[in-house]
Amino acid sequence: MKERFIRGVLLSILCLTGCKHLKGDEFSHYKTRYELNNYTFAVKDSQGERVGPRLNVFSDDEDVVFQSKDGIHLQLIEKNNQILAAEIISIDAKGLGRYEFVLEGGVDRIPAEVIVSPFLYADDENEVDIEFSSWDEEDNANESPWLREGNYQFVVQPYYKRGNSNRPTEKLDLNRGEKGGMTRYRIDNFTDKVRIEIYDMGDSNHKPLATWEYPRGIAKGDEMRFRLNVYLRDEEAVQREGLSEPISIILREFKFTKLKDL
Repeated sequence: MKERFIRGVLLSILCLTGCKHLKGDEFSHYKTRYELNNYTFAVKDSQGERVGPRLNVFSDDEDVVFQSKDGIHLQLIEKNNQILAAEIISIDAKGLGRYEFVLEGGVDRIPAEVIVSPFLYADDENEVDIEFSSWDEEDNANESPWLREGNYQFVVQPYYKRGNSNRPTEKLDLNRGEKGGMTRYRIDNFTDKVRIEIYDMGDSNHKPLATWEYPRGIAKGDEMRFRLNVYLRDEEAVQREGLSEPISIILREFKFTKLKDL
């Protein structure tokens, strides 16, 4: 608590000296901020209320979201008999351009009741998602059988429109070498298309592990921001079986290049 207080005082001083990111932005009600690679991220806090996605309680508790020398950590944890979810939002990286970032964490081993998602978001109808989870047969009894085989998907909202989702049949299987469990991403948010590339940083061939191209731009693409979250997909399953261990993901690196600068 003392560290958070000191950080808050320092950020307030920075604002008084001209910090453009922390004063008057639309996420000013989220008080906890972290800096990574000179970008500011707000931490979503629902004040104990259940909010979307999937009606989770998002928290800025330091056990849920915190920063270390490795980057910004996001965790899904159980605390005081409540599951707390995590989400961060880029403040000054926004709009059309290229989003590049590195995640550490076993995104290929996310349990079926949990989703980890890096995504771009303007509103519920203007959104680009990468979602990691271990969908299983019971969850998908009424869906295409190939969905059961995969452990990730790409979605442009609204998801129900033809061509707005791609659920690969093959599973991601990350190498567990020197950089095992680390993945690098590129999301091109252009006026005429969206392109996503995922790289396994434990793989030395430098070829994309997965790619997807959406052949149209997003209507509000110039309003979208990068977000990263980890949350419950199936609360009933967790209530039955409990959360076996915290789910942790680290945003290690982040870079945004405006479209005009590419």
